[in-house]
Amino acid sequence: MRRIFEANLVASALVLTAASTLFVLPGNDAHAAGRTQKVSVDLMVPPRYPEVARRASVMVFDLAPLDDTDPTVGAAFADTLRQRLQDARVNEEPVFLLQATSGGAVFDAQSAVSVAISQGADAVYFGTVKGGNLPPEAYVEKRTECLDESDSALGIKLPKLGKCKNSRDVMVPCRRQTASFDVTLRVADVETREMLYEKLITRTKTESFCEGDTGDLNDFLAAMDTGNFDDLETTANAMEVALVQHIREEIADEVRDDVVPRTEPGDVLLKRYARNEGEPAPSGKAAKDAEKATAKRFDAAIKWAQRGRWDRACGDWSAMLEEMPENVALLYNLGICAEARGDMERAVIMFTQASDMLLEPDDVVLDALDRAELALEALM
Repeated sequence: MRRIFEANLVASALVLTAASTLFVLPGNDAHAAGRTQKVSVDLMVPPRYPEVARRASVMVFDLAPLDDTDPTVGAAFADTLRQRLQDARVNEEPVFLLQATSGGAVFDAQSAVSVAISQGADAVYFGTVKGGNLPPEAYVEKRTECLDESDSALGIKLPKLGKCKNSRDVMVPCRRQTASFDVTLRVADVETREMLYEKLITRTKTESFCEGDTGDLNDFLAAMDTGNFDDLETTANAMEVALVQHIREEIADEVRDDVVPRTEPGDVLLKRYARNEGEPAPSGKAAKDAEKATAKRFDAAIKWAQRGRWDRACGDWSAMLEEMPENVALLYNLGICAEARGDMERAVIMFTQASDMLLEPDDVVLDALDRAELALEALM
């Protein structure tokens, strides 16, 4: 799994743009392997800190509370982060193996590493948290109340739907709640004690609730538990809990994106069929017809790729390799096929073969080769 995962980390070196348009590079005639087609594909985007991602066996300690922060907050942040890391998948394989902790928070790498050594972990996650809910702020807000009514089937007067003819301004009591947290998270390599990751993540969120508001689902469920839907104080308390939960999840999501690869839609450049630079045009009707048929098959494979059928596109190009083993466009496209699935060794081979066939530099091919070689080097 480690091999598959590491190969996928670098697949995102593919160019990310957003359209599907035909491009003709300047300086290439109709017989040069330079015409390219931009095609959408799901690409694996590497984490911002790939070194952290390569440490598969990890321990996540509770965050140590600073100042007057409630100690349970640090434990809750760690629980949410553990869940994010445990759920992380690449090709449906888990990225991390979480080791159980002995409980409690740690402030320094030495303490965390000492515990992790006995568990055989590769890396430890630890840090601090500071903050909480700020004092609530009461205020009033002007609202417009519709006075139009209609009779319901139950004989109850209900507000009319649609445009209101009669209305009045009313002042309603409201409450504004703010929560703010500073989380400093660190990741250390257990063997070398090198700090692989150190980041301060600050989040502040504010929510308001006025008497008569429905509120979000969390507020509604909390109020339902108490059986009191009209109690502004009850709803405000539920809002405090929801705010902290939202912040906790946002911070855990940011850390996950820092250390876990993800899939994002993007585009790659595929070459349309063309003869190699300097290759003579076919002579005779049969040869010309054969080349037209090849070009048609080639472009049909690009259409399959445009439909997201990379299995069909790459399979068709592979079947054509025996017929034209030295065609730059074909070798390049097969390199893209390998790169898109994370097989960087194969991508380097195909891009190298394509570059060996060039009489003049082709930026599309050479840039792809450079990209693949750098990616492969990073995996060694």
